[in-house]
Amino acid sequence: MRILTATEVGGILSMEDVFAATKSAAIAHVENRTQRPARSVLTLDQGHGEFLVMPGVVGTSQFGVKTWFTFHDAMAPLPETAAVIHVVDSATREEVIMDGSLITELRTGAITGLAAARLAPASSSTLAVIGTGRHARSQALALVFALPGITRISFYSRNETARTTLARDVGLELAETYPDRRIEVRAASTAAGACDGAEVVVTATNASQPVIQDAWVTDAALVCGMGSHSREQSEIDPITVARADRIVVDTIAGAVDTAGDIANAIDSCGVDRGDVMELGTLLGDEAVTGNDGRLAVFKSVGFSAADVAVASFVAERALALQLGTIIDIHR
Repeated sequence: MRILTATEVGGILSMEDVFAATKSAAIAHVENRTQRPARSVLTLDQGHGEFLVMPGVVGTSQFGVKTWFTFHDAMAPLPETAAVIHVVDSATREEVIMDGSLITELRTGAITGLAAARLAPASSSTLAVIGTGRHARSQALALVFALPGITRISFYSRNETARTTLARDVGLELAETYPDRRIEVRAASTAAGACDGAEVVVTATNASQPVIQDAWVTDAALVCGMGSHSREQSEIDPITVARADRIVVDTIAGAVDTAGDIANAIDSCGVDRGDVMELGTLLGDEAVTGNDGRLAVFKSVGFSAADVAVASFVAERALALQLGTIIDIHR
């Protein structure tokens, strides 16, 4: 068994690699070449922690499982949240366990980026991100990668220190990554102010009620909900979902059946479930592209096939480079 640390995983992965692997998983899903059993959710008493188990299969040889945990009162040496991915390739007989936190962040961003490349207005220059956690950062980085026209990013959360710090850090990171692009990154004082004039709006929170109001969203915007992941939670105003010309999700089973944003609009605003498109269909049909002045909504809760696809790429690259620590735990 090969063991890969977070540092080793980060040294292997590029944004381009993550986009490619995630796209392959999304297309494989709609072509019925994946298996994505329902994830198991375990919680500790009094809500002190949550543990998710997400198995998946891609193609004929790649299968694996991601486990993810979070503690609301975490103390060292455990991080507040982390993930581990275990993948096995039946063709190569390679078994790898790796840190999955970075993969989770990057593939979550890539899912949004892939959707935005097809759904955002071609002239998109302004991005609003509601939320300041780890996924807010990865969303911004992925969307700058996917949309070369982005020149301004606004972050908002209720925590002034958090939004100011994130804006500063992302600004420095983007300046280093894209020295030839001038991207203004700022902390907005209100959610409405962050959304003002934004062609792309992303929510990356665990809010139970919508964090953006329909009045803040222009008729040609792309709105992406990436945070809340239960039927009791919703980040996007159902009116926004109902008036969208195009509604896309990563998977119907995940983003409609187990999340509130689209489900609530179906239940309360007359949205037709049959009009909801899966990301793999959007990506697999070259004729389905562009946003010609129509509102679009994208919702994702993640899907295990993407984790397995990205982790399998990492495992293959680690084998080629002979990275990681080999431990025989089966004897």
